[in-house]
Amino acid sequence: MILYRLRKKIKKKALKLFFWIKIYSLQLFAKQKTKQIYIDISDIDKNRYLANFIKFFNLLDYTIYIPNNSELLYKLKGNRGEFKYTSGILRNNIKLGRPRKCSLTIEKEQLSNDYFTNFLNDYTNTKTYYIPMSMYPDFYKNHIIGTSKFELTKKRNRSIIMAGNFDKKSYTKIENTGYFEIPSRSRTIEFLKETEFYEKVKSQSQLDDIIINQKENKLLLIDTTKDFKISMYSLPYYLSKFDFYLALPGIEIPHSHNLIEAMAVSCIPIIHSCYAALFNPPLKHQQEAFVFLSLNDLDGIIKNLEFISELEILTLRKNSFKYYEKYLNPSSVVEKLESKQFNKIYIQAEKVSLELYNGSMPIA
Repeated sequence: MILYRLRKKIKKKALKLFFWIKIYSLQLFAKQKTKQIYIDISDIDKNRYLANFIKFFNLLDYTIYIPNNSELLYKLKGNRGEFKYTSGILRNNIKLGRPRKCSLTIEKEQLSNDYFTNFLNDYTNTKTYYIPMSMYPDFYKNHIIGTSKFELTKKRNRSIIMAGNFDKKSYTKIENTGYFEIPSRSRTIEFLKETEFYEKVKSQSQLDDIIINQKENKLLLIDTTKDFKISMYSLPYYLSKFDFYLALPGIEIPHSHNLIEAMAVSCIPIIHSCYAALFNPPLKHQQEAFVFLSLNDLDGIIKNLEFISELEILTLRKNSFKYYEKYLNPSSVVEKLESKQFNKIYIQAEKVSLELYNGSMPIA
Protein backbone atom coordinates (compact mmCIF):
# COMPACT_ATOMS: atom_id res chain seq x y z
CA MET A 1 0.00 0.00 0.00
CA ILE A 2 2.81 2.40 0.92
CA LEU A 3 4.63 1.54 -2.31
CA TYR A 4 1.45 2.13 -4.33
CA ARG A 5 0.94 5.55 -2.76
CA LEU A 6 4.58 6.43 -3.36
CA ARG A 7 4.35 5.42 -7.06
CA LYS A 8 1.14 7.44 -7.41
CA LYS A 9 2.78 10.49 -5.82
CA ILE A 10 5.85 10.20 -8.05
CA LYS A 11 3.66 9.80 -11.15
CA LYS A 12 1.64 12.88 -10.23
CA LYS A 13 4.79 14.96 -9.75
CA ALA A 14 6.28 13.65 -12.99
CA LEU A 15 3.13 14.58 -14.95
CA LYS A 16 3.13 18.03 -13.40
CA LEU A 17 6.80 18.51 -14.26
CA PHE A 18 6.15 17.34 -17.82
CA PHE A 19 3.30 19.85 -18.10
CA TRP A 20 5.53 22.76 -17.05
CA ILE A 21 8.33 21.67 -19.39
CA LYS A 22 5.79 21.52 -22.23
CA ILE A 23 4.31 24.94 -21.42
CA TYR A 24 7.66 26.71 -21.24
CA SER A 25 8.88 24.92 -24.36
CA LEU A 26 5.82 26.05 -26.31
CA GLN A 27 6.23 29.67 -25.29
CA LEU A 28 10.00 29.57 -25.78
CA PHE A 29 9.64 28.52 -29.42
CA ALA A 30 6.62 30.72 -30.18
CA LYS A 31 7.36 32.83 -33.25
CA GLN A 32 7.75 36.54 -32.71
CA LYS A 33 5.30 38.17 -35.12
CA THR A 34 5.00 41.77 -36.26
CA LYS A 35 2.25 42.60 -33.73
CA GLN A 36 2.02 41.75 -30.04
CA ILE A 37 -0.94 41.69 -27.70
CA TYR A 38 -0.99 41.20 -23.94
CA ILE A 39 -4.29 39.80 -22.63
CA ASP A 40 -4.77 39.30 -18.91
CA ILE A 41 -7.26 36.42 -18.82
CA SER A 42 -6.73 35.71 -15.11
CA ASP A 43 -10.26 36.61 -13.97
CA ILE A 44 -12.32 35.57 -17.00
CA ASP A 45 -14.13 32.24 -17.39
CA LYS A 46 -12.06 29.68 -19.29
CA ASN A 47 -14.36 28.50 -22.10
CA ARG A 48 -14.62 28.04 -25.88
CA TYR A 49 -15.54 31.70 -26.44
CA LEU A 50 -12.37 32.85 -24.73
CA ALA A 51 -10.41 30.30 -26.78
CA ASN A 52 -11.92 31.68 -30.00
CA PHE A 53 -11.26 35.26 -28.90
CA ILE A 54 -7.55 34.49 -28.46
CA LYS A 55 -7.47 32.45 -31.67
CA PHE A 56 -8.71 35.51 -33.60
CA PHE A 57 -5.49 37.36 -32.75
CA ASN A 58 -3.45 34.32 -33.69
CA LEU A 59 -5.17 34.28 -37.10
CA LEU A 60 -4.44 37.99 -37.53
CA ASP A 61 -0.69 37.52 -37.10
CA TYR A 62 -0.28 38.48 -33.45
CA THR A 63 2.11 37.09 -30.89
CA ILE A 64 -0.12 36.63 -27.85
CA TYR A 65 1.14 37.22 -24.32
CA ILE A 66 -0.75 36.01 -21.25
CA PRO A 67 0.20 36.29 -17.56
CA ASN A 68 2.94 33.99 -16.32
CA ASN A 69 0.63 32.77 -13.59
CA SER A 70 0.96 29.13 -12.49
CA GLU A 71 -2.64 28.89 -11.29
CA LEU A 72 -3.95 30.25 -14.59
CA LEU A 73 -1.71 28.03 -16.71
CA TYR A 74 -2.65 24.93 -14.77
CA LYS A 75 -6.33 25.68 -15.35
CA LEU A 76 -5.69 25.79 -19.08
CA LYS A 77 -4.28 22.27 -19.19
CA GLY A 78 -7.63 20.48 -18.73
CA ASN A 79 -9.13 18.29 -21.43
CA ARG A 80 -12.73 17.81 -20.26
CA GLY A 81 -15.81 19.93 -20.87
CA GLU A 82 -15.00 23.49 -21.83
CA PHE A 83 -11.35 22.92 -20.90
CA LYS A 84 -10.87 20.79 -24.00
CA TYR A 85 -11.18 24.07 -25.93
CA THR A 86 -9.17 26.30 -23.60
CA SER A 87 -6.25 23.87 -23.54
CA GLY A 88 -5.70 24.92 -27.16
CA ILE A 89 -5.00 28.49 -26.02
CA LEU A 90 -1.48 27.47 -25.11
CA ARG A 91 -0.81 26.38 -28.70
CA ASN A 92 -1.78 29.73 -30.22
CA ASN A 93 1.72 31.20 -30.46
CA ILE A 94 1.55 32.08 -26.77
CA LYS A 95 4.29 33.74 -24.76
CA LEU A 96 4.24 34.25 -21.02
CA GLY A 97 4.51 37.52 -19.14
CA ARG A 98 4.03 41.14 -20.09
CA PRO A 99 6.23 42.27 -23.03
CA ARG A 100 8.18 45.51 -23.00
CA LYS A 101 6.51 46.68 -26.20
CA CYS A 102 2.94 45.91 -27.12
CA SER A 103 0.72 46.78 -30.08
CA LEU A 104 -2.39 46.17 -27.98
CA THR A 105 -3.06 45.56 -24.28
CA ILE A 106 -6.23 44.17 -22.68
CA GLU A 107 -6.13 44.26 -18.88
CA LYS A 108 -8.18 41.91 -16.71
CA GLU A 109 -10.34 44.83 -15.49
CA GLN A 110 -11.52 45.36 -19.07
CA LEU A 111 -12.79 41.80 -19.52
CA SER A 112 -16.15 40.63 -18.22
CA ASN A 113 -18.51 37.69 -18.65
CA ASP A 114 -21.55 39.76 -17.61
CA TYR A 115 -22.81 39.60 -21.18
CA PHE A 116 -26.57 40.04 -20.77
CA THR A 117 -27.19 42.51 -17.94
CA ASN A 118 -26.88 45.67 -20.03
CA PHE A 119 -26.72 44.29 -23.56
CA LEU A 120 -29.96 45.67 -24.99
CA ASN A 121 -29.32 49.17 -23.65
CA ASP A 122 -25.55 49.19 -23.84
CA TYR A 123 -24.42 47.70 -27.13
CA THR A 124 -24.35 51.15 -28.81
CA ASN A 125 -22.07 52.49 -26.05
CA THR A 126 -18.79 53.46 -27.71
CA LYS A 127 -16.87 52.54 -24.55
CA THR A 128 -18.03 48.91 -24.49
CA TYR A 129 -17.70 46.03 -26.91
CA TYR A 130 -19.57 42.73 -26.91
CA ILE A 131 -17.54 40.00 -28.59
CA PRO A 132 -19.98 38.41 -31.05
CA MET A 133 -20.93 34.74 -31.18
CA SER A 134 -18.37 32.67 -33.05
CA MET A 135 -18.14 29.38 -34.90
CA TYR A 136 -17.33 26.04 -33.36
CA PRO A 137 -13.66 26.31 -32.25
CA ASP A 138 -12.38 23.64 -34.66
CA PHE A 139 -13.42 25.78 -37.63
CA TYR A 140 -10.79 28.32 -36.61
CA LYS A 141 -8.29 25.72 -35.43
CA ASN A 142 -8.40 23.92 -38.79
CA HIS A 143 -8.84 27.12 -40.84
CA ILE A 144 -12.24 26.03 -42.22
CA ILE A 145 -13.52 29.57 -42.38
CA GLY A 146 -12.98 30.56 -46.00
CA THR A 147 -15.91 32.19 -47.76
CA SER A 148 -14.46 33.43 -51.03
CA LYS A 149 -14.83 30.04 -52.75
CA PHE A 150 -18.63 30.17 -52.40
CA GLU A 151 -20.23 32.23 -55.12
CA LEU A 152 -22.58 34.83 -53.70
CA THR A 153 -24.57 35.30 -56.88
CA LYS A 154 -25.05 31.67 -57.90
CA LYS A 155 -28.64 30.36 -57.66
CA ARG A 156 -29.23 28.03 -54.72
CA ASN A 157 -31.88 25.63 -53.53
CA ARG A 158 -34.85 27.62 -52.19
CA SER A 159 -35.13 25.49 -49.07
CA ILE A 160 -34.40 25.88 -45.36
CA ILE A 161 -31.73 23.74 -43.74
CA MET A 162 -30.79 23.17 -40.12
CA ALA A 163 -28.32 20.58 -38.82
CA GLY A 164 -27.68 20.08 -35.14
CA ASN A 165 -28.40 18.31 -31.88
CA PHE A 166 -32.16 17.91 -31.27
CA ASP A 167 -31.98 16.21 -27.87
CA LYS A 168 -35.24 17.01 -26.06
CA LYS A 169 -33.78 16.84 -22.56
CA SER A 170 -31.14 19.48 -23.31
CA TYR A 171 -32.91 21.68 -25.81
CA THR A 172 -35.98 22.51 -23.73
CA LYS A 173 -34.00 24.10 -20.88
CA ILE A 174 -34.01 27.61 -22.32
CA GLU A 175 -37.75 27.95 -21.66
CA ASN A 176 -37.23 27.12 -17.98
CA THR A 177 -34.44 29.58 -17.19
CA GLY A 178 -36.74 32.61 -17.11
CA TYR A 179 -34.24 34.79 -18.94
CA PHE A 180 -35.37 34.59 -22.56
CA GLU A 181 -38.81 34.68 -24.09
CA ILE A 182 -38.11 32.34 -26.96
CA PRO A 183 -39.51 28.94 -27.99
CA SER A 184 -36.96 26.20 -27.38
CA ARG A 185 -35.23 24.28 -30.15
CA SER A 186 -37.17 21.16 -29.19
CA ARG A 187 -40.60 22.86 -29.20
CA THR A 188 -39.90 24.62 -32.49
CA ILE A 189 -38.89 21.34 -34.16
CA GLU A 190 -41.98 19.53 -32.87
CA PHE A 191 -44.13 22.35 -34.25
CA LEU A 192 -42.40 22.33 -37.64
CA LYS A 193 -42.66 18.55 -38.02
CA GLU A 194 -46.40 19.00 -38.43
CA THR A 195 -46.05 21.45 -41.32
CA GLU A 196 -46.36 20.53 -45.00
CA PHE A 197 -42.78 21.68 -45.73
CA TYR A 198 -40.99 19.41 -43.26
CA GLU A 199 -38.76 16.70 -44.67
CA LYS A 200 -36.68 14.48 -42.44
CA VAL A 201 -33.21 13.94 -43.86
CA LYS A 202 -31.85 10.58 -42.72
CA SER A 203 -28.64 10.32 -44.72
CA GLN A 204 -26.05 12.35 -46.59
CA SER A 205 -27.01 10.59 -49.83
CA GLN A 206 -30.59 11.81 -49.35
CA LEU A 207 -29.30 15.35 -48.87
CA ASP A 208 -27.18 15.00 -52.02
CA ASP A 209 -30.26 13.85 -53.92
CA ILE A 210 -32.23 16.91 -52.79
CA ILE A 211 -29.42 19.18 -54.04
CA ILE A 212 -28.88 17.40 -57.35
CA ASN A 213 -32.58 17.15 -58.20
CA GLN A 214 -33.39 20.64 -56.89
CA LYS A 215 -36.22 19.58 -54.59
CA GLU A 216 -37.15 23.05 -53.39
CA ASN A 217 -39.40 24.73 -50.84
CA LYS A 218 -38.55 22.17 -48.19
CA LEU A 219 -37.68 22.41 -44.51
CA LEU A 220 -34.71 20.08 -44.02
CA LEU A 221 -33.94 19.17 -40.43
CA ILE A 222 -30.90 16.99 -39.74
CA ASP A 223 -30.55 15.46 -36.29
CA THR A 224 -26.79 14.99 -36.07
CA THR A 225 -27.04 12.73 -33.01
CA LYS A 226 -29.58 10.26 -34.46
CA ASP A 227 -29.48 10.45 -38.25
CA PHE A 228 -26.08 11.47 -39.59
CA LYS A 229 -23.44 14.10 -39.07
CA ILE A 230 -22.02 16.28 -41.82
CA SER A 231 -18.26 16.52 -41.40
CA MET A 232 -16.87 19.87 -40.38
CA TYR A 233 -14.96 20.08 -43.66
CA SER A 234 -18.08 19.36 -45.76
CA LEU A 235 -20.50 21.56 -43.81
CA PRO A 236 -19.68 24.88 -45.57
CA TYR A 237 -20.26 23.20 -48.95
CA TYR A 238 -23.68 21.84 -47.96
CA LEU A 239 -24.80 25.07 -46.31
CA SER A 240 -23.77 27.03 -49.40
CA LYS A 241 -26.25 25.03 -51.50
CA PHE A 242 -29.28 26.49 -49.69
CA ASP A 243 -30.79 29.97 -49.43
CA PHE A 244 -32.05 29.79 -45.85
CA TYR A 245 -30.84 28.62 -42.45
CA LEU A 246 -33.16 28.04 -39.50
CA ALA A 247 -31.49 29.61 -36.46
CA LEU A 248 -32.64 27.60 -33.45
CA PRO A 249 -31.60 28.54 -29.91
CA GLY A 250 -28.97 26.77 -27.83
CA ILE A 251 -29.44 24.89 -24.58
CA GLU A 252 -29.76 27.79 -22.12
CA ILE A 253 -29.02 30.84 -24.25
CA PRO A 254 -30.28 31.76 -27.74
CA HIS A 255 -26.78 31.93 -29.27
CA SER A 256 -25.54 28.90 -31.20
CA HIS A 257 -22.38 28.54 -33.26
CA ASN A 258 -24.17 26.92 -36.23
CA LEU A 259 -25.78 30.20 -37.30
CA ILE A 260 -22.39 31.92 -37.63
CA GLU A 261 -21.15 29.06 -39.80
CA ALA A 262 -24.23 29.47 -42.03
CA MET A 263 -23.89 33.25 -42.36
CA ALA A 264 -20.22 32.82 -43.31
CA VAL A 265 -21.43 31.20 -46.56
CA SER A 266 -24.25 33.78 -46.95
CA CYS A 267 -27.26 31.73 -45.86
CA ILE A 268 -30.22 33.91 -44.87
CA PRO A 269 -31.11 33.40 -41.19
CA ILE A 270 -34.68 32.67 -40.18
CA ILE A 271 -34.54 33.70 -36.56
CA HIS A 272 -36.71 34.55 -33.53
CA SER A 273 -36.87 38.22 -32.51
CA CYS A 274 -35.25 37.52 -29.12
CA TYR A 275 -32.29 35.85 -30.78
CA ALA A 276 -32.01 38.54 -33.47
CA ALA A 277 -31.94 41.25 -30.78
CA LEU A 278 -28.87 39.66 -29.17
CA PHE A 279 -26.72 40.38 -32.19
CA ASN A 280 -24.70 43.57 -32.19
CA PRO A 281 -26.22 45.32 -34.09
CA PRO A 282 -29.51 43.37 -34.17
CA LEU A 283 -30.39 41.33 -37.25
CA LYS A 284 -33.23 43.10 -39.07
CA HIS A 285 -36.29 41.57 -40.69
CA GLN A 286 -36.07 41.45 -44.49
CA GLN A 287 -32.69 43.16 -44.43
CA GLU A 288 -30.24 40.36 -43.61
CA ALA A 289 -32.71 37.90 -42.06
CA PHE A 290 -36.32 36.86 -41.66
CA VAL A 291 -37.32 37.57 -38.06
CA PHE A 292 -40.36 35.86 -36.54
CA LEU A 293 -42.25 36.70 -33.33
CA SER A 294 -44.01 33.38 -32.69
CA LEU A 295 -44.22 29.85 -34.08
CA ASN A 296 -47.35 30.78 -36.04
CA ASP A 297 -45.45 33.75 -37.45
CA LEU A 298 -42.62 31.38 -38.40
CA ASP A 299 -45.10 29.15 -40.23
CA GLY A 300 -46.32 32.18 -42.19
CA ILE A 301 -42.78 33.21 -43.15
CA ILE A 302 -41.98 29.70 -44.40
CA LYS A 303 -45.18 29.60 -46.49
CA ASN A 304 -44.30 32.90 -48.15
CA LEU A 305 -40.69 32.04 -49.06
CA GLU A 306 -41.64 30.39 -52.36
CA PHE A 307 -43.21 33.66 -53.54
CA ILE A 308 -40.16 35.85 -52.92
CA SER A 309 -38.31 36.96 -56.03
CA GLU A 310 -34.81 35.72 -56.86
CA LEU A 311 -33.59 39.33 -56.75
CA GLU A 312 -34.84 39.77 -53.17
CA ILE A 313 -33.26 36.48 -52.12
CA LEU A 314 -29.95 37.49 -53.68
CA THR A 315 -30.07 40.86 -51.90
CA LEU A 316 -30.77 39.20 -48.56
CA ARG A 317 -27.97 36.69 -49.12
CA LYS A 318 -25.51 39.46 -49.92
CA ASN A 319 -26.64 41.39 -46.83
CA SER A 320 -26.20 38.32 -44.63
CA PHE A 321 -22.66 37.84 -45.90
CA LYS A 322 -21.88 41.57 -45.54
CA TYR A 323 -23.10 41.40 -41.94
CA TYR A 324 -20.82 38.44 -41.27
CA GLU A 325 -17.84 40.20 -42.84
CA LYS A 326 -18.45 43.47 -40.99
CA TYR A 327 -19.30 42.17 -37.52
CA LEU A 328 -18.59 38.43 -37.10
CA ASN A 329 -15.43 37.71 -39.06
CA PRO A 330 -12.33 37.32 -36.82
CA SER A 331 -10.62 40.14 -38.70
CA SER A 332 -13.51 42.53 -38.01
CA VAL A 333 -13.41 41.70 -34.28
CA VAL A 334 -9.66 42.30 -34.07
CA GLU A 335 -9.89 45.51 -36.13
CA LYS A 336 -12.60 46.80 -33.80
CA LEU A 337 -10.35 46.24 -30.79
CA GLU A 338 -7.39 47.81 -32.60
CA SER A 339 -9.41 50.91 -33.46
CA LYS A 340 -10.05 52.13 -29.91
CA GLN A 341 -9.64 51.49 -26.19
CA PHE A 342 -12.73 50.00 -24.56
CA ASN A 343 -13.54 50.28 -20.87
CA LYS A 344 -15.30 46.92 -20.99
CA ILE A 345 -15.04 43.97 -23.36
CA TYR A 346 -17.74 41.38 -22.77
CA ILE A 347 -17.14 37.72 -23.60
CA GLN A 348 -19.97 35.20 -23.67
CA ALA A 349 -19.79 32.47 -21.02
CA GLU A 350 -23.21 30.75 -21.17
CA LYS A 351 -24.04 29.59 -17.59
CA VAL A 352 -21.56 31.98 -16.01
CA SER A 353 -23.08 34.90 -17.96
CA LEU A 354 -26.56 33.86 -16.86
CA GLU A 355 -25.45 33.71 -13.23
CA LEU A 356 -24.08 37.25 -13.57
CA TYR A 357 -27.25 38.54 -15.22
CA ASN A 358 -29.03 40.68 -12.63
CA GLY A 359 -32.04 41.72 -14.69
CA SER A 360 -35.53 41.04 -13.37
CA MET A 361 -37.26 40.86 -16.74
CA PRO A 362 -36.63 38.31 -19.52
CA ILE A 363 -34.86 39.49 -22.65
CA ALA A 364 -37.50 39.57 -25.39
